[in-house]
Amino acid sequence: MRAKTELFLYMLSWRGEQLSQPTCHRIQQSFEGWAYQNGLLPRIQKLEAEGFLAKHPQAADLSGVMQLTEKGRQAALGGHDPEKAWTRKWDRTWHMILFDLPADETALRKAFLRTLRANGFGCLQGSVWISPCIPGEMTTYLKGHPTRPCRLLHLKAKSSGKQADMRLVKDGWNFSKIENHYDALMQVLNAFDRVHQPAALLAWARREWAAWKKICDTDPFLPRALHPPGYPGPEIYAKRQQILKQAGILASDLFVSPETNFVEG
Repeated sequence: MRAKTELFLYMLSWRGEQLSQPTCHRIQQSFEGWAYQNGLLPRIQKLEAEGFLAKHPQAADLSGVMQLTEKGRQAALGGHDPEKAWTRKWDRTWHMILFDLPADETALRKAFLRTLRANGFGCLQGSVWISPCIPGEMTTYLKGHPTRPCRLLHLKAKSSGKQADMRLVKDGWNFSKIENHYDALMQVLNAFDRVHQPAALLAWARREWAAWKKICDTDPFLPRALHPPGYPGPEIYAKRQQILKQAGILASDLFVSPETNFVEG
């Protein structure tokens, strides 16, 4: 997905219920009317066709009010749902991927490593990766790439206790780097109080989204039982949710203004 489209969905998500529960003002000016004024109607139509947006089922006579679909919500979250990930039940089973891909298969190796990282696996060493769970996408990927056991193995190992689990977490993921990303996000969130004008809001949104994407690219969003000491994820995420609601309120009067044509091109 294009970065500008992600940013667009992200900013739409600020409005939450406001997007799907129109006010009298919204009845007078439809969502499509606002999109047309801002030159965004083709993008709205494309996102609807791709399943990211849909007309609200109870708004058929309210000039086509739109809402994010589940697919759109996931995109607006950066591809991850931290709260769902943190609260999921862990069966105390570690999944280990061991592989030995020949050096001359560089493209295959790089693609496989990208897939492991995208699915939240941590690296114990170059060819040994771990995760407390294996996402459905990764299961499908492994099934679609059958190979000999000497090249790729998926093993399961039961937890041998809290201390051992914490060692795996420490060795598998760089939580110092992850915490630095959360610190950077917190600085952006704290700067929201200084946002009062449309241009400042749009600039702040781009900074906030970029900071959040860095977290999505590095944080495995482990189940709560595996959070290392001092991990700030849930606390800062809760703060982020509060700030984004405030951003939605601030944007509500700006949304119908040409000044908020916030995604160029």
